[in-house]
Amino acid sequence: MEQKNSLDYDEVFARYITRNGKRIYPKKGKYFHFFVKKKPATKNVTGISS
Repeated sequence: MEQKNSLDYDEVFARYITRNGKRIYPKKGKYFHFFVKKKPATKNVTGISS
């Protein structure tokens, strides 16, 4: 398995996944576990910084 930089990916745990409008549950275990690539940061559109 390829190594993923932890700064570029978020770790996700999901009880089910929806595909074609149907819920899919894991056959073994209670959760699905996978990594998703982080979205790039968005600019502040309003111009007000917090």
